[in-house]
Amino acid sequence: MLYSRIVQSISLTLLLGAIATFAGTASAAPQILALVASKGTAMPMVCVDGRCQTELSSFCLQQSRPTPMPGTRYSAAAPTGLTLVIEQSDGTVRQEPAGDLVTLTSARGSSSVHATLDTNRISRFGNAKLSILVGDKISLLPDPEPGDTNPLTKQEVAITTAGLRSLGNQIVDKGDERIAAARETNRLINVMSYERQTGGRPDAAWDTITAWKPGIRSGQYWANQRISHCESMPAGQALGRCLRDWHDFLMRQMNTDYWDAVRAGS
Repeated sequence: MLYSRIVQSISLTLLLGAIATFAGTASAAPQILALVASKGTAMPMVCVDGRCQTELSSFCLQQSRPTPMPGTRYSAAAPTGLTLVIEQSDGTVRQEPAGDLVTLTSARGSSSVHATLDTNRISRFGNAKLSILVGDKISLLPDPEPGDTNPLTKQEVAITTAGLRSLGNQIVDKGDERIAAARETNRLINVMSYERQTGGRPDAAWDTITAWKPGIRSGQYWANQRISHCESMPAGQALGRCLRDWHDFLMRQMNTDYWDAVRAGS
């Protein structure tokens, strides 16, 4: 089958151990998530009322654990994989590690994560434009909560953030046109939010995204088809919800492909 060589590259013993460990209960720790690599395209942060925030695409690495509730706190297993891009008003650009600067919280189930900088951390950047780059194979661990009856174990974390994350990288991060479409749609969600909040033209992002006429099988084409539908929605909440629904649908599809591959390896 399509994923047979990928699955075979990961120890069957590890997969069996991972599946056996992932028993969820109502008060269990939620799923370990994976951030989708941004492939060099930084996601702009919208700065309003003393905080800067952006949405990052994500997927679930553990089907049997509970889906995170909105606002669930996470930490990157490898914080150095997150980079803050700072663009000054004079056009100069610099980068610095973002893992210890941003707060990560689940936004919509396992499909999206908010990366947030609060007032105390953004004041030193002045009026600079801020954005986030996501490196390869980033895993997010839920912050421990008092009273968890089934917390994450060291073995579970090790298996998930190594072998299973590598499998997810092959199937999702390096996947077909759907992941390219999800990246483009998420970029549009963030760019449009940035344009609205910074006084730019709300339709500027539409002009940027729809100007190029791509080939029929490219991710850009997939994104544009849904974007054309969403463009008929009223500006504001309805438009944003339309784009987010499409993004999350794509991420859920690819997440299912990943789960199928894990089960095939067991």
